[in-house]
Amino acid sequence: MSEYTPKSPLEYKLEKVTITHGRNEHEFDITASVVEIEVFENLNRAYLTGSLVFYDDARIVEAVDFNGTETITIIAGLYQTDYKIKKEFAVREISSIHPASDTSDVVTLKLIDKDSYISSMINVNKMYEGKPSEIIEHVLLDNFGATKRLYKQGSSSASDAGSDLPEIVAATNTSSAEMQSVMRYIVPNMTPLEVIEKMKMRATGLQGAPYFCYSSLNDNDLRFFDLYTLLTEPSMNAENPFLYSTVYAQQNPGAGDAVSLNIMSFDMKNNENALALIMNGDVGAQYEYLDTTTSLEHSFAYDVGKVFKHVLPSGSNPVFDVMTQFNNKSANEYRTKRVSRVATTSTYEPGMSNIYEEGTTTRHFSKAIGISLRNMLGKSSVEIHVAGRQFFPQGDHRTIGQIVSILTMANQQPKGSNQEVEIDQKRSGDYLIYGCNHIFGKTEYSVKLSLVKITNYKGNTKL
Repeated sequence: MSEYTPKSPLEYKLEKVTITHGRNEHEFDITASVVEIEVFENLNRAYLTGSLVFYDDARIVEAVDFNGTETITIIAGLYQTDYKIKKEFAVREISSIHPASDTSDVVTLKLIDKDSYISSMINVNKMYEGKPSEIIEHVLLDNFGATKRLYKQGSSSASDAGSDLPEIVAATNTSSAEMQSVMRYIVPNMTPLEVIEKMKMRATGLQGAPYFCYSSLNDNDLRFFDLYTLLTEPSMNAENPFLYSTVYAQQNPGAGDAVSLNIMSFDMKNNENALALIMNGDVGAQYEYLDTTTSLEHSFAYDVGKVFKHVLPSGSNPVFDVMTQFNNKSANEYRTKRVSRVATTSTYEPGMSNIYEEGTTTRHFSKAIGISLRNMLGKSSVEIHVAGRQFFPQGDHRTIGQIVSILTMANQQPKGSNQEVEIDQKRSGDYLIYGCNHIFGKTEYSVKLSLVKITNYKGNTKL
C-alpha cells in the first residue's frame, strides 16, 4: 500500500500499459504516453470493449507496426489498497491518428477483450445438453478451460400461486433458477460467445424475467443472473446516495467521501417513449405458439399491467402508466400486436427438449415476459458521471448488475426559513446499473453509469 494519501476520490495509479505481439519478443511500454483509457461494461454483453488514446512522439506506431493482432495489457490500482487489476485487450483497429505537430501524433485504438477476440476465431459444431446456464458452462470449459468461469444464482422459490397470471412453477432442477427444462442444442457453426448469447436469450427466471450474461472489469469470468434477482438486491449505497446538486458541490469543494457522492453530470435522453413499447407489443399483445408435432396451439393474451403486479413488490410505482385510458381502455388492455411462432415438440426422446420447446402455455408465457421486460428497461434511463473510487474493483464486482441510489433536487424554489429543497421523486430512485464506462486518465479515474429502472419512488402509476 502506498504511503501517499490521495486528495481526491478521482485519484488512482496507472501502473503500466504495454503493447506486445508475436512478431518479436519486445514489449512496448507506453505508460507515460497514455492520454486516456476507456473500458466499457454492458449488461447485455459477455465481453468488454474499450479504447486507448496515446501520444506518439517516440515512433511507437512505426515500431509496433500495428496489424490488428496486438495485445494491450493494462495494470492499475488505488493508492489506498494493494489490489490491482490487470486486463488484456486485443487491438480491434486503429480508430484515428491525428497529427499534434510535425513530429507527433495522437493515436486512438479500439479495443476488445482478449477472450472475445479469440472466440471470434473458434467455430463450434457440437451437441450440448442441460439447462441454458449449464450449456454456457460447458461451452466455456470446452473453449477457455479453467480460465473463464460462470457465476450464477442458486435455487429460488416458486412464484406466488395466488397471482392472476398463469401459474409459473419452479423448474425441476432446484440447483438452477431457470424455468427451462433440460434441453439439447446442436450448435450450427457458431462462435462460443454466439452460443452464450443464444442461451442467454432463451433463458428466463421463475418469474419470467429475462437473463443477462455479462463480463466484469474485476476478473475474467462471466455472470448469469435474471432481472428479478438483480432488481431485488439491496442498493449498494442506500445509506449514502449519489446526489446531483450544484449547491452541494459548491459547499463541498474539497476531497473526501462528500465529494465522492457528488454527481458531476446528469443526463436524460430519449426517455419515456411509451408508444414504441406499445407498437412493439411489449405492453399488450396476443401470442400464439404452434406445436407442429401435436397440432396444438398455445395461445395467451399478454398484459404488462398483470406482469407488474406479479413481478414487482406490492405498492410499487411502475414506469409504465397502466391507468390512463384511451377509448375506455388502458394501453395494456389493447392487443396491439399478434405474435405467432412455431414451437415443435418431441424432437428427441422423452425428457429431452429442443431449445424452442415448452410443454405448457405457462412456460411459453415466460418468453413474452422476458422480451417485454428487457425492452421496458430502456424507458426511464439516466446517465451520471461520478468519481470512480467506489467502483474500482477490489477483488469484487461493483458496477453493472448492481443497484445504486441517486437523489436529484425538485424543480422548485427553496421553501421556509431554512430554504429546504424537496427531492424529485421521478428522477430520484434506485437504479440498476446497465452500462459502465470506466474512464482512466493520467491521474484521475471516473465512471459514467447508464442507469435504468422499472419503478419510481412515488408517482401516479401505483399498482
